[in-house]
Order: sequence, then structure tokens, then C-alpha cells
Amino acid sequence: MPFPLMQGSKRLRSLILLLLVVICLWLGLHSSIRSSHQISIDANFDIVRARKGFRDPIYSKWPESGQDTDANLAAYWKQLSNTSPKELESPHANFDLEPRIYKKTKWMVNAKKALRRKLHDEGLRLGDSHVQDLEVHFQREAYVVSQLEQNFVDHVRHLRIVGKLFLHKSPELKKLLTKNSRAVMKTLIPWLKDPDLLFDELMSTTKDETGILISISKHSQLSTQLDRVARLIRVLRLQENELPIQIAFSGENTIPAKTQDFLLKVASTDSDKAGLNTGSSFPKQTLSFINIDKFIRPGTAITDNLVYFVAIIFSNFRNVAVINSQTIPMTKIAPFFENEQFLSEGVYFFKDRPLLSKPEPFPPGFFEINELVNRYAAVSAREANLFGLQVPKKTHTKRVTDLGFRQLLDPSMAIFSKDKAFSGLIISSILPFHSVLKPKYDISAQLNPELIWLGQELAGTCSYVPFNPFFASAPGVPTPPENLPEGTLSQEICSSSWSQVSGDDKSLIYVTSHQLENRVLTPFKAAVRRKLTVQNKNLNGESELDDSLARDTVDKNLLYIKAVLQPVAVEKAHINNEGQPFVLSEPKDEFGSANDYWCAYDIVGSINLANRGLVYDYKEADSQKFLTYLNVWVQDPELEIID
Repeated sequence: MPFPLMQGSKRLRSLILLLLVVICLWLGLHSSIRSSHQISIDANFDIVRARKGFRDPIYSKWPESGQDTDANLAAYWKQLSNTSPKELESPHANFDLEPRIYKKTKWMVNAKKALRRKLHDEGLRLGDSHVQDLEVHFQREAYVVSQLEQNFVDHVRHLRIVGKLFLHKSPELKKLLTKNSRAVMKTLIPWLKDPDLLFDELMSTTKDETGILISISKHSQLSTQLDRVARLIRVLRLQENELPIQIAFSGENTIPAKTQDFLLKVASTDSDKAGLNTGSSFPKQTLSFINIDKFIRPGTAITDNLVYFVAIIFSNFRNVAVINSQTIPMTKIAPFFENEQFLSEGVYFFKDRPLLSKPEPFPPGFFEINELVNRYAAVSAREANLFGLQVPKKTHTKRVTDLGFRQLLDPSMAIFSKDKAFSGLIISSILPFHSVLKPKYDISAQLNPELIWLGQELAGTCSYVPFNPFFASAPGVPTPPENLPEGTLSQEICSSSWSQVSGDDKSLIYVTSHQLENRVLTPFKAAVRRKLTVQNKNLNGESELDDSLARDTVDKNLLYIKAVLQPVAVEKAHINNEGQPFVLSEPKDEFGSANDYWCAYDIVGSINLANRGLVYDYKEADSQKFLTYLNVWVQDPELEIID
């Protein structure tokens, strides 16, 4: 009889043991998950106030005065490289930020509305218990957002301090990589396939000193981009460019071998020289290609932002001029590497058109994220002291950081020294991985030019982020006074393209190809001619059309450049007291063009305002030089490519 009892006891012990194992597994699993649901959150928790408690997990524990910069950098890296990568990961990587979270009242109104609709569908009504649940949900979500903010601030700080260390380029640099520090680097740079590739790049001694990089976008029509690149290469040959050119792209079939061969022929064949009669030697160009996929971790979503920054980091050049496929240089690019501001700060950028691009109204969370970036993610005075970083002045960038505009940088051309800009490039590349930035900065798949300068400013490697002092201008032919509204004293130039004028000698640096791409639209060409055609009266009092200006200019090339109008940058639209145009530029969509037609003015608001734009009238010889470049650009390269 004791046998069945013993057997029952064994079963009971087995069941108890199994239950204990399940409980232990459950507890272990849930204790390893960082969850705001397990934390007691103050009912008055405030995201913005919580920022005052942000502390760097490493140097905040150091004494106020310590070792020298190099020792501090090494100590920081040693401690960071021994950190568990899990501690550096975003605590809620897939969190979908609701920007109203920064204003509890607005968040609650929106949440009640959504819940009321859901309850109505179920035949229920919103009650006090539901409101209490929403209160708890708000507190938990606010805490999650605060965690994301701290993770962003820490992430940027780690990268700029580590970047400062890596920029020393010591031969011992690769010895810093251990098994754990490699894992840390892959966490800090979430797109990076192999940290060794980055260290090899930093220590490389085989790079060309200077070169031109053309980045192919993943989210614009491929055939159009490659067609433009072929045209651009011919213009560079005409200008006797001596800089090597590299084309960066992502995707195995983006630029197939057949297309690469064609572009290499465009860069080297002498047949294109026939009929130019320009005196140019039309030299062959050194052209190469780089597929950035080999540097990207599998499974990473490859966006235009990522292509842009990874291409620069791993390009063949130490100093690189990045231009896009719609840029048409009007002067040689090489002298920009001698620019004093570039040599001093390591980057040189150009400004977009001075459009009144402030959001109206400002979206929820806009100002809160602006403060997060400007005040908490920026270089602190203590960091500058400990690690030899700089606190950049916002000489140009205050238009975005302080005044609330969304557009500053023109991505048509940008100059980088990788020796100085490395940290900023890495920081720019990781910004789209932080969803908390969405209320202020566009971090979607398409290139956001503002991330280019923002990374440099957050890196603390320059005293300020240098830009050409002028905003983008309008190139073309001034509208005859007869075709302007009666009484208007402002000058006007209208164009779908924009241009950049040098702040040093007022020379024309480049134009964009937008207006030339509109040449296929018959209504557009007719409208451009019409704007330059004057209606006169003959001796008999009859009306006659005088199109001589159009025949001498836009009939030769739709983007004929007789002058450039440099508009004044304003912070708000002026009251129109004097019959003057009161906006800087306005889109003219009556032509149904693929690229908007913009008009720029030198007087904005009252004629009594001292601050006004300038019109640069070019000499005939300059206009003819520009015309030669533009006419070469419009010659069809007959590119055979895969769309």
C-alpha cells in the first residue's frame, strides 16, 4: 500500500518544482525588462522638470577638477567600454511618441476623445474610472518619454567624447577595441556593421587629400538622378576639374555595371569634346563608385540621411565636397578647400532660400524638443573643460535654434574635413534613430539638411558652424519694369532654380538645375518668355510686342544668367505700406511646372527700410561663360539606365 502514496508524493513534488521553475522564469523575464509600469511615478511628474535631474553616468561622479584632457578622454572610454551594451540601448526603441505628451491638458482631451469614441462603439459611456485610468496612463507615458530624452542626451554626449578621443588617430587606437567595447560601439552607432571598419577608416593613410562626392538618393527617381550626374560630369570636364569624383549609392542594382561603364565613358571619352569650341582641354575625370551597404548592419532601414552621412565617412577623401545631382557648378570647386573658415572649423555650408518657413501654428512638442536639443544635448561648460570640447556660437544656426525657422541649409553643396568633422557626422547619422526628436526635426526617410549642421554643432569640434554669409539667391534675367505692378520700385528675378553667391568676392558659385528640367514643359517656356516680353506702342498708337530681351537671353538657354538677385532675409512678413512685394519669394504655379517658379525681390515692405537685397549684374563675358556651362548641361547624354 505505501507504493501508491510514494508515487503520489513524487508527482506532487514534481508539480511543485515545475511551478517554482515557471515562477522563477516569469520573475527573471519581467525583472529584465525596463518598464515604467514597475516604477512608482509621482502624480505630478513633469517631463521638462525631470531634465534638471539628467546626469552623465560617468563624469558626473568625477571630482570637479581632475586630470588633463587626454587622461579624461581615456578614462571616459575605459569606463564606457566596460559598460553593458544593454544599459546604452534605447529603453523603448519602438515607442510611438504622441507629441501632446508635453501638455497634459491637451493630451487628456485627445485621449478622452479617442476613448469616448471607442466606448461608444461598445455601447458604453466614459466614466470617472476611465478618466483615472487615463491619468495613470499619462504618467507612465510621460515617464517613458523622459527616459527616451535622457537616452538621447547620453547618446549624443557619449559620441562626441568618444569621437574626440578617436580623432587623435593614435597608432594605438585599434588596441582600444575589446570584445565588449566592440559591442558598445555597435550600440552607440546602431547602423554600423563592424567597428573595425570605422577604425580602419580613421587610421587610413591611403586616402586622397581632396575630392568630390555625389550621393544618390534612394527616394528620388533613379534614372533622373543618373541622367543629371552624366550632365554634371561633362560640366566638370569643361571646367577642367582635377579633383577625383566618387559616386555613392545603396542597393546592389542601383547603379549596375552597364550604367557604371557609361558614366566612366562620359568621364573619359573625347567624343563629347567635339563642337564645344571653348578652349577647354576637357580633361578626363577620375571616377569611382562606392556602395555603402557593406558598412551597414543587415536589417537596418537605409534612408537618404544614412546614405549621405555613411558615404562621407567612408569616402575615398580626407576632405570632401558633397554635391547633389541637381547642382551645376559655375566655378571650380577646388579653391573651397582653401577657404579660411573651412580650414579653421572643418566644415563649410551654404544657406537655403530665406523663406518664411516657420510652422503655423507650431506643432505640439516643438518648443520642448527645441529646448532639449539646445540646452541639454549641447556641449556643457564642464564637458568643454574636461575633454577639450568647444561650445559653438550660434552665429548662423540661431535662425533654426532660436527663431523657430525650419530651413537653413542648402544641401546642393557642402564641404567637410573628415579629420575634424568625424564626430559631427556620426552624431548626424544617429539622430534619426531617436523618435523623441520628431516634434522639431524631420527624421523620416528623405534627407533632412538640418541634420547636417546640427550634428556638427552638437559635436563641439568647432567654435561655430560656418556658412556662406548670403542666403540662396535667384539667378536669371531681371523682369522689365514695364511688367511689374505699377508703382513698384523693387527689382524682380523669377526662377525655378536657385544660386549661391560667394561672400568673399560676389562670384557665382553654383546654380541648381530645376529651371532647366522645366524646359520640357511648353507652357513653362512660353510663360518665361512672356515675363520678359514688353508691350510697347508704335508711332501709330498701336500695341507691339518687343521680345528682344527674351531672344537675347532665355531663347539661348532657359536659365540664362544676366544677373542674380540676393534677397534680404527677414523674420516676418512686412506690412505692405509702399506697394512693394511683402514676401521674399512666392511660388508661381500657374505654369504647371514640375519645379515651382519663385520670384525674389530686393525690397521687402517699405522702401524706407534700410535692410534690402542686392542685384548683381554680371559682365557679358561672365554671362557667356555661364551660358556655355548651361548649354553643355542640357545636351542629352543618352544614358541607358535601369529605372
